[in-house]
Amino acid sequence: MHVPLALARTQPMGPRMPLLTVSLDETIAARLRDLAASRGQTMEELVGHAVALAVEADPPLPFLPQDKDTLEAMLAEAEAEIESGNLVDHADAMAWLRDLAAGKYRPPPKCE
Repeated sequence: MHVPLALARTQPMGPRMPLLTVSLDETIAARLRDLAASRGQTMEELVGHAVALAVEADPPLPFLPQDKDTLEAMLAEAEAEIESGNLVDHADAMAWLRDLAAGKYRPPPKCE
């Protein structure tokens, strides 16, 4: 199935946004439709937010590796960060997540 996805909504009186077409498995497309409907958004808005998060993430979003050694090294690094106190305040993280759920993108909170 081909699902056309606009990278961002066209604002009134604003420029047209580039259009990206992505091939999705029918199951994923159905889940995307359901998720968008449950949030009162279009599929384009939902995917646009996800793409913005991935592109604007600093540092870039890590994607889990397929090999066990690399995954174990990543987990060890995360555990060391936790032990060092390099954490995001829970209230700040929850406020950021609530904004994302409401469709309001802002950069993630910084570690303290």
